[in-house]
Formats: sequence, structure tokens, C-alpha cells
Amino acid sequence: MRYYVELAAKSGKPSPPAEQTLSATQQHGIQQWQALTEQERQRIKGSFDQFFNLTPQEQQRALHTLSVPEREQIDKTLQTFGNLTVGQRSECLRSFEKFASLNLQERQDFLKSAERWQAMSPTERQSWKDLVYKLSRLPPCRRGLVFRRFRLLSHIRTAAANNQRPE
Repeated sequence: MRYYVELAAKSGKPSPPAEQTLSATQQHGIQQWQALTEQERQRIKGSFDQFFNLTPQEQQRALHTLSVPEREQIDKTLQTFGNLTVGQRSECLRSFEKFASLNLQERQDFLKSAERWQAMSPTERQSWKDLVYKLSRLPPCRRGLVFRRFRLLSHIRTAAANNQRPE
């Protein structure tokens, strides 16, 4: 979740992490989250939200109940998260939950896509945003036709870039 928070603070919007793979610690954290019941997750999210409604002095008192290594680990993330609006924090948490609910292959695919997104220029990103916006306005049957054509064109471009014949 730290990656979402840090990137959200930079861009103003939650963004996915730009790594292809997760560290063992991150993978363990996701497994722990997945092992929680929905009720436990809601309780944790409620406590998290409640933390940001505390005064700075109350927040510091709460943090001092943690060990020094735990406090150091969480302090930077909390500071970054604290700079987000309530809406941005909620969106960031929803994004984390969605990401954590993916299976391993889906998470890896997502991270690969995120890496490609990060590698794009701002102009390329805007072109994609414009395309997605325009496609979202099309009726479903037309949208499917456009996506099939796009996948075919994408496949042809990839094959051409690799000097291969498209299948």
C-alpha cells in the first residue's frame, strides 16, 4: 500500500506501483490482508480513517505505542497519506483492496502494465486516457469491435517490432 500512497501524493491520484514483482515482504502483507475476514478488514480501515481524525498530538501518542522500527516503517507512509484528501485516501484504500484481491498472475500482469504506463511519455499517457474516454462513450457492441481491432493492431505492431510475421 506504501507505493499507492507515495505515488498518489506525487500525482494527486492513486497510481499503481511500477515494479514488475513484489518483494517477499509485500507479498506477505498481501497474504495477511487476504487472510482477514471482511469484518476484520472493515475494522482496520475504520481505525485507519479514525487515525487521521486525531489531532497531531494524539497521532504522535498513538505512534509512540509502536516499537521504534515499526514507527519508522509506518511514519513516512502515514505522512504521505496524511497529505491526501479524504477522497484520495478512500480511493487509495479501494485500489489497494482491489489489487490485493487479485491472484498472483493477475497482480503480475497488472504490475507489468503499470510499468509500461510509467515508461510512457505524458503525451502517450494522455492519448491513452483520451482513447479510453472516447471508447467508454461508445455503445457496447461498437466498443467490442473497436477493442478487437485495437488488439489486432497492437499484435501487428508488436510482431513488426520483433521482426516477426503476425499470427
